Amino acid sequence: MIRNLNLANFLSILRLFSGIPLIIFLNRMSLSSIYINYTIYIILFIVISDVFDGFLARKFNTVTSFGKVIDPVADKICLMSVLIYLIEVYHLPFLIFFILLSIRDIVLISMTAYLAIFHDTVTQANNYGKLFIFITMLMIIFHIFDINFYVSNILFISSIVLLILSMFVYIKEHLQKITSYENI
Repeated sequence: MIRNLNLANFLSILRLFSGIPLIIFLNRMSLSSIYINYTIYIILFIVISDVFDGFLARKFNTVTSFGKVIDPVADKICLMSVLIYLIEVYHLPFLIFFILLSIRDIVLISMTAYLAIFHDTVTQANNYGKLFIFITMLMIIFHIFDINFYVSNILFISSIVLLILSMFVYIKEHLQKITSYENI
C-alpha cells in the first residue's frame, strides 16, 4: 500500500474528483464569465495532470498497478462528466457518442478485469487509446466553448473513428494476452 502513495497516483486521485467542480462550473458558465474561467482551469488541470502522472511515474520508477487502474478510471469519470453536460446541450450526437463509449468501456473493463483477476496482469493504455483521448479532449473543448463549428464537427467524427479503432486494437491486445496465458 505504501508503494501506491506517490505523486503520480495523487495526481490521478485529484483528477478523479475534479469531475465534480467541472460539472458545477460547466452548468454555471451562462451565469457569469468567472465560471468560464473556472471551467478552463479545471480542464487544464485535468489535461496537464493526465500527462504528468504517467510521466512522473515512469521518471521516478513509481509505476504501480493501482496507478495503472486509477489513471484511466479518473479519465473516464472526467470524460463522462463532460459528456453528460454535452448531451444536455447538443442532445443526440453526444448521446450516441456516450453510448458508443459506454459499450467500448464495458467491453474493455471486463477484459481488463479478467486479466487482473485470473492472470494478475494490469494492462496499460496504448497509443490509439491515448490519441483517442487527446482528440476527444480537443473536440470537447471546441464544443464547450463553441470555438469553430466545422473544426468541432471534424473533431467529433475523428473521435468516433478513433473510439472504434482503439476499441478493436484494445480487444486484439487483450485477446492476445488472454490466449498467451491460456496456452501456458
